[in-house]
Amino acid sequence: MALAIGVISLAAEPGPVLRAGDSDRPWLDVGKPLEERVRLLKDRLTLKEKISLIYFLAPAIDRLGIKEYHHGNEGLHGLVRPGNNTAFPQAIALGATFDPDLVHEMAVAVSDEARARWNATQGNHLGLYSDVLTLWSPVVNMARDPRWGRTQETYGEDPWLTSRLGVAFVRGLQGDDPFYIKAVSTPKHFAGNNEESGRMSKNISCDERYLFEYELFPFRACVQEGNAQSIMAAYTAINGVPSSANSWLLNDVLRQRWGFTGYVVSDCGAVSHVIDAHHYVNTPEAAIAACLNAGLDMEGGYFAKYPDVVNLYLPAALEQGLVKMETVDTALTRVLTARFRLGMFDPVEKVPYSKIPESVINSPEHAALARKLACESIVLLKNAPVKGSPLLPINPVKIRKIVIVGPNADVANLGDYSSSPKHTVTPLQGLKERAEKAGIAVAAYPWQNGTSEPVPTSALATGFDGRTNGLTGRYFATADLTGEPAATRVDRSLNFNWAHIEPDPLASGTQFSVEWTGAIHCAAPGNYTFTVTADGGAELEVDGHRVISKWGEKRATRASHSGELRIETPGEHQVALRYHHAGGETGLVFGWRTPSGDQYVPDLKDADLVIAVMGIGTGLEIEGKDRKTLQLPAGQEEFLRQVAAVNPRVVVVTESGSPLAMPWVSANLPALVQAWYPGQEGGAAIADILFGDANPSGRLPLTFYADDTQLRPMEEYDLTKGRTYLYLDPKPAYAFGFGLSYTTFQYANLKLSRTSAAIGEKITATLDVTNTGDRDGDEVVQGYVTALKRSVPMPKRQLWAFQRVSIPHGQTRSVTLAFDTANFGHWDKAQQRFVVEPGEFVIQAASSSDSVRLQKVVKLW
Repeated sequence: MALAIGVISLAAEPGPVLRAGDSDRPWLDVGKPLEERVRLLKDRLTLKEKISLIYFLAPAIDRLGIKEYHHGNEGLHGLVRPGNNTAFPQAIALGATFDPDLVHEMAVAVSDEARARWNATQGNHLGLYSDVLTLWSPVVNMARDPRWGRTQETYGEDPWLTSRLGVAFVRGLQGDDPFYIKAVSTPKHFAGNNEESGRMSKNISCDERYLFEYELFPFRACVQEGNAQSIMAAYTAINGVPSSANSWLLNDVLRQRWGFTGYVVSDCGAVSHVIDAHHYVNTPEAAIAACLNAGLDMEGGYFAKYPDVVNLYLPAALEQGLVKMETVDTALTRVLTARFRLGMFDPVEKVPYSKIPESVINSPEHAALARKLACESIVLLKNAPVKGSPLLPINPVKIRKIVIVGPNADVANLGDYSSSPKHTVTPLQGLKERAEKAGIAVAAYPWQNGTSEPVPTSALATGFDGRTNGLTGRYFATADLTGEPAATRVDRSLNFNWAHIEPDPLASGTQFSVEWTGAIHCAAPGNYTFTVTADGGAELEVDGHRVISKWGEKRATRASHSGELRIETPGEHQVALRYHHAGGETGLVFGWRTPSGDQYVPDLKDADLVIAVMGIGTGLEIEGKDRKTLQLPAGQEEFLRQVAAVNPRVVVVTESGSPLAMPWVSANLPALVQAWYPGQEGGAAIADILFGDANPSGRLPLTFYADDTQLRPMEEYDLTKGRTYLYLDPKPAYAFGFGLSYTTFQYANLKLSRTSAAIGEKITATLDVTNTGDRDGDEVVQGYVTALKRSVPMPKRQLWAFQRVSIPHGQTRSVTLAFDTANFGHWDKAQQRFVVEPGEFVIQAASSSDSVRLQKVVKLW
């Protein structure tokens, strides 16, 4: 038939209606080979139906028994949608565990919860973006620059560590059945995605060494070792070619060199950005053709200038001869193959994951796992003696009163791409419960900040009962709150940057308005300054008082508005915030500045210990927003100075998804603990560590730079100029791999399986590690390699093995580090392969990248 431009003209090809049980559905025959079943189904599809199935919001095709299915849920550290699922620690915290086995266990738990939700609905569509068997996780991009807003989503700055955790995650998510996949894992963003500023149009100028040795290394492992069934192409262009239209990247490297057999999906709206951001082609027809010809199989996301390019423009691209039907069929085959392997066309009893019950969701076992992961991730950075003994672990015999302060004390800091768990434990809750068990009195004071910060979730409630944190938002498709709401939901915090985060169906139109209502908790009397930073118009009422009145604003760029109100009575106060979008880049942040806390000074003086829970949150680092500096937010260091002046016995706990530069804190306060975004059980884990119920064993998965002067320009993609521990010359505040314990470990008797080997052979290093302290503990033994002969710039030392080992106090464990000498080289562009130069290499057993304990030399030939 002759194709007409547009989708509507394709509707005149409905085909026969097939009924369940019909012999005319041979693709349902589980006895046939998979390839034949996919072909049999594909051949029954009309052109319009074929096209619709390579869009991430795949519709139902009732006549063939195909159910509606939305690809693209998230499972970075817990299933995000729908409902309340277990929220494990953020990915960067998982990196700090150096524990692939435990990360694998977590991924199994995430996919168990996903399958449980699927089983409960018998595989029926769960809602926009909420189908659960295709998860766009993990993020195995490298944390090249710690200011990157999505550093929290990564496993850190090291390619070997990232590859080991990435493979463990992929395998755990997808299951171990030889045919059926429990949930499709989609490592992302392929490739070079590690900067948010201008990310839709970002062009990465780099050489092949950077790509193959650093950026692509963990992706290769996820494909070749993890057998990932999907890959997400990034927004970025590499050397002028957008990733979604980059045949070298998707066909040459991914499929031909690495043997990838799954399907490639674009990042949200990235097909559109090939035209309107990268200006790589001139029409949407040319964009979808370029992407499919380059190896893309599915368009993901519609939040772009040209939404749904596949359905709207692929028919015309076919008619114009820009892409062949054979190419479309190939893409469809890859996508359908994954759906078959998920068991979507098979009897339930054939699918081994069909009996996973709903009871696994938020189960006590998963909560315990979240707590264990958080404990393993927390890094003890400093624990200096005060009057002869360190403050940590807390000794109930010596400590009778604790004061807990700080902006993150009563916040469940989950990080981005998190679910909304039914149960969370804030640091204040965890510490207070543990202290009271030990008979220690606890006083806690609300954060009194001198600068405006986003109102935390803990201060918002849908009503005065305080049972649900957040405000109730009613979303309207009009610009003036008229008509029936398009949707109503609870927003846990009003800290939005909708243009850059996962597409929000309620905030993707050219005009809309929102009214949020509920209560705001003001913990102390005094003058409060409220701020609303938004495009368009906004007005704020607190207890019926109009604090901000800017409803008539029509600007398309964001502006900050503020107003002051005196609160006389601590507690909940009625709040209503109204906003209308004026076009352009959407965004809104509801912030406040709370009154001074001078009234708490007497209690601080009287305390035996002060715990200050500081750091940042997704208001300063998130998808779409890079950090400007590594320093603590304005006011936090000054606050700590004031606290220490009153009582120097201060333990600082910092939460963040990336390094913090705290030179004054590091030099002047006795104890410093990095807790990341520790998940739903984070407060309990922090208490476990501070009270010594768990011995700290987390290790830094990235360098904590001394200050901003040690950073390179954000747009620089040459590591050899001083990026990461691999090439950094000045001494950082805390090195990659660093972490203290409440016990001590001694290394001895390093032996190599061979001291001379052919390039490509495996070498093992064994050593004895003794716990010389008086507490049981875990040590992370790290194996680094330094090349003594270098014809090209090479890392000072590079991690190529590690092993976490539990050692009771006073005992010794033998540790084995396995090295693959094929990794000891560099990428040679001329030969298009990794090249290891013959010569001597130093094998190092270390407790961190700057603390080598033992070393031996091996000669490779």
